[in-house]
Amino acid sequence: PRSATAGETWNRFADVVRANPATRTSPIRNAWVLIPFGFELRMLMLHVKTLHRVVRGFMVAESRYDIATGARKLAHLSDAIATGSFPRALATRLHVRVLDDLDQETGAHVRCGVRAPTVARISWEWRRCLETWQRFVTLQMLLEVAGPLDVALVADTDEIARPSAV
Repeated sequence: PRSATAGETWNRFADVVRANPATRTSPIRNAWVLIPFGFELRMLMLHVKTLHRVVRGFMVAESRYDIATGARKLAHLSDAIATGSFPRALATRLHVRVLDDLDQETGAHVRCGVRAPTVARISWEWRRCLETWQRFVTLQMLLEVAGPLDVALVADTDEIARPSAV
């Protein structure tokens, strides 16, 4: 299938925003943080603690694959939320989607045009595909809740904006 043009993507975004009932009732501009997550749980906690008072929420796409080795890994964030080791007051601000079985369930490798990795051979294309897929999923999550005036901060876990700048 062909990729959407920038104009088609913008039109889809505009349609989604117009269809969202929350966007028709609130003229307030909200800020959302979009984060691809791997394993840096303490850094994510710092990120959320730093910005939770100035943003509406955090869209987090958590991978079940280690980006460095390609090996399957635990869903550290989801497990921390489930066990209560991630502070509950902060966890309520997170919208988490776990990306599991990338090549079967989501088709990410097919979409990126790269073969699924073996632990012995991890290509930069696969790493780039995983990161791109995580960012795409956070954007999809944003489109489900965004208002027409909302802004998105796209950042890695260790890239934390100054609250005064938001």
